[in-house]
Amino acid sequence: MIFTKCIGSFGFECSKSCPEGYYGKQCSEKCHCKLCNSYSGECVNVTTEALNSPGDASKHSAFPLISILLGLCASIGSLATVVILLYKEKGRNRPLVIPFKLTTWRC
Repeated sequence: MIFTKCIGSFGFECSKSCPEGYYGKQCSEKCHCKLCNSYSGECVNVTTEALNSPGDASKHSAFPLISILLGLCASIGSLATVVILLYKEKGRNRPLVIPFKLTTWRC
């Protein structure tokens, strides 16, 4: 059986990651900050990591896109409503035309 150092992890075949706040060989070292790298123990800047992480960026980028699409739909709907109202108003100002047939009366 080969034993490994399991740096940044622990358990059978180093299958489990270090819990938050611990790092190093078999996760035996305690971090000196709130969040650290599980391998080296270096403190992790949460703000920088979150901004540079491609997985997290996709979660946050959906909000502006949805806002833009909703705004665009509202604008198009408003414009369509104005056009329809103007078209109906234009129709009211036309003189009423009643088609009739001219007939001659014979007495």
